[in-house]
Amino acid sequence: MIVPSKRKYLAELLTLAASLLWGSSFVAIKIGLQHLDPLWFVQLRMFFAFAILYLMFKRAIRLRFYLSNKWIWLMALCHFLAYSLQFTGMPFISASAAAFYVNLAVVFTAVFSFVFLREYFGGAKIAGLMLALAGVFLLSTNGELGRLQDESLLMGSLVIVSGMFWALYTVVNKKILSDPKIEVLPLTAAVLLISSTLLLIPASIWGTWPAQWSWLSGGVLFYTVVFCTLLPFLLFAEGLRGISPTVSATILLTEPIFAALFAYPILGELFRSWEALGAILIFLALALISYSR
Repeated sequence: MIVPSKRKYLAELLTLAASLLWGSSFVAIKIGLQHLDPLWFVQLRMFFAFAILYLMFKRAIRLRFYLSNKWIWLMALCHFLAYSLQFTGMPFISASAAAFYVNLAVVFTAVFSFVFLREYFGGAKIAGLMLALAGVFLLSTNGELGRLQDESLLMGSLVIVSGMFWALYTVVNKKILSDPKIEVLPLTAAVLLISSTLLLIPASIWGTWPAQWSWLSGGVLFYTVVFCTLLPFLLFAEGLRGISPTVSATILLTEPIFAALFAYPILGELFRSWEALGAILIFLALALISYSR
């Protein structure tokens, strides 16, 4: 039997692993959006992720039970809106601004957790939250506020709103997983199925099917399906069983760190001094929030 403290550390480790994989997705998405329409990119990513998961664990996935749950539909709707808005806005703003906007979700998660789940906030947790936001800002902008002011207001707003839906997704996910009858595999499959079905409508109307496929576009799609969707969503959901939504969202703030580490060898993006300071602040925030009582 896993004792509570070990369960918490395991949950944090699983969430950190999900953050690493999602961090790599920033590089994959940046490459993929050069060859694929944003809406079709997301739709195909969700559909193939569901198909693989269902084929691998068909006997363990009772979709009818999960598709009848209204909270799972709300969770899937948040998932659909978050991805749609994020992918639509990202091609028109810089990667640094996008990372900052998306990771503002930690603030919304804290607010939603306090309102809907009555999550307790002590001084250490609040201080950690402030440190985390400062770290994300430095990581994403290199300390230059003007970078955010130069971006498209509309597209930046879309990515900010996507962060709100990610936050609501996390809180609803936590509420659903509090039911012992809910299992991670079928829950993930149901969310992916509903999301891909909802995405098919806007993708068909406003999206543009790629004129031709290449090994690069196919490889990017495969990577995002397996390593940026299936694995991290399962790790994230399992980790959320043992920690609060705010702690989970704060651990996921390491995404920009992993994104920067992947972007340097693949895209040639440098990890500068202000960004290094931002990474240190995020790790300090994780320590404060993780060990606060």
